[in-house]
Amino acid sequence: MTEFISYEKRFSRECDFVVEYEYFFDQEGYVTTHSQGMRSDFCYEDGHGILNHMIWSEFEDAKGNIVDYTETPIANRGRAKCLFCGWES
Repeated sequence: MTEFISYEKRFSRECDFVVEYEYFFDQEGYVTTHSQGMRSDFCYEDGHGILNHMIWSEFEDAKGNIVDYTETPIANRGRAKCLFCGWES
């Protein structure tokens, strides 16, 4: 198993916010695949250029501990610490 190194340790930076999340099933009844270390990247144009953002989540287990390994299944509902990054292009 691959050990997950927290973003706080990796970047010497605490999380920006904590969320309660829930993954939903798609139209075929399958849940989106998710794992510790996944990154949600998105961008949008605001009239002044394209803004790119990244939200890197650290999923917690039922006891509030960061899930230690990237292969550990992530619950469909729970809490995650999130690190926000952004830049303009």
